[in-house]
Amino acid sequence: MNLSVVVPIKDERENLRPLHERLHAALQPLGRSYEIIFVDDGSSDGSFAVLEELAAADPCVKVVRLRRNFGQTAALQAGIDWSSGDVLVTLDGDLQNDPADIPMLLDKLDDGYDAVLGLRANRQDHLLIRKVPSLLANWLIRKVTGVPIKDIGCTLRVLRRDLATALPLYGEMYRFVPVLAQQYGARLAQIPVRHHPRR
Repeated sequence: MNLSVVVPIKDERENLRPLHERLHAALQPLGRSYEIIFVDDGSSDGSFAVLEELAAADPCVKVVRLRRNFGQTAALQAGIDWSSGDVLVTLDGDLQNDPADIPMLLDKLDDGYDAVLGLRANRQDHLLIRKVPSLLANWLIRKVTGVPIKDIGCTLRVLRRDLATALPLYGEMYRFVPVLAQQYGARLAQIPVRHHPRR
């Protein structure tokens, strides 16, 4: 398996079919083998039933169901544990990340990097509730850790398997993947990606 796409899901029923279609549209032209791993993190809106339908109709889809809501880090780790690809792609299930950007991230990874991270260009979030706190948090994390990554919180990323499996993911550590990767000695790059309004 060449690529594993890991998508943590929490109450995203209406987004799942469009996301599934957009992932295939982005991945099929690459000519690589791939799998899409949806991790249901305790959804209560019927997301799991939709995921079961997708998995029954599409052999590329795997579904991991957590017994309750454990949080995004646990869901991400579960997806990594169940994956088999040499390269892992992570993104959120709310359609803010654009699967069409995945090929661009993979091209950059082929330049010799261990991980390529998305930088949300023209970010489509509420200014005071999300943008300002995120800017402050990113500045503080860069100041404390020395990691030069501008957008620590973008979950659209591609990582080589050895790096993804080495990261100590627990608690809220999904927020600090770039920091953990740099501590591991990984070669990192960050490139602008599209960002859509939350649905």
